[in-house]
Amino acid sequence: MNTQLLDIIKSTFNKDSKAVLKVIKPTIGIRPSENSVRDRVTSKLGGGPDVPNNFDWPDHGGKPLTFLCQIILEEITGYEPSHLLPKTGVLYFFVCTEIKDRFPEQAGEFKVVYEDVEKESLHKSHLGMELTLTERAISFYQHYTFPSYQEYQTEKLSEKGIELEEFLDEYQFEIREMLMGDVETPNHQILGHPLALQGMVKPWWAMEYLKLPEPLSEKQEMKMYKMGEEFLLLLQFDLENEDQGIQEFLGDGMAYFGIHQNDLKIQDFNKALLVIQNT
Repeated sequence: MNTQLLDIIKSTFNKDSKAVLKVIKPTIGIRPSENSVRDRVTSKLGGGPDVPNNFDWPDHGGKPLTFLCQIILEEITGYEPSHLLPKTGVLYFFVCTEIKDRFPEQAGEFKVVYEDVEKESLHKSHLGMELTLTERAISFYQHYTFPSYQEYQTEKLSEKGIELEEFLDEYQFEIREMLMGDVETPNHQILGHPLALQGMVKPWWAMEYLKLPEPLSEKQEMKMYKMGEEFLLLLQFDLENEDQGIQEFLGDGMAYFGIHQNDLKIQDFNKALLVIQNT
């Protein structure tokens, strides 16, 4: 735990600090650079992915999905004490930019691909994409995230008189600066609590996973909220501070790729989900 953050929590909550610390999750922050990766094979945003031979580029309606980013997993193992993700290989994230009247959240309109390959076997893809995002090299840093204001952990703390929401309102910029180094750093991250713009993210993953039709019954709603806690954040992509040419397609909010913990255990990334929220 970051010592400055720990000191603030202890001094603010005193005897309740242990309860607050229990809901904080270690998170892998992603810091974009102004530079491209050039000829290096490394984690990055945008550009063209580095892929193995016979890579099956995902498409929707016969048109290739837009490449969002790639994460070389060996580069983040030192930032992930939980070891939930595979230690080797590459995660690729794709999204459809052809949807005009809604967000591309339905099956086939986005894709998370996992390739369990050595970094040295990858080569630059030469597929002619209709949209190529501006390439950015990225680095990683140890981050810590709190549950959003409508999450059940926050509400449970509030029932005990522990006002986490008020604490975050007061210290959010100070915490961002101490953990991220700069309040202007985009909120790109892997794992941890999603930074929800509209209350919560996980229940909407669960709703899509369970294929629940709206309106929900009270029983279905309870099941959705309960199951939501079984999902993990694979990637949070900050669109609001994004300068790579995708805002006009996805808006200026946040894209959240999630996966059920059981699917992650068997590395079935075909069941990953996407939720997009705008402010």
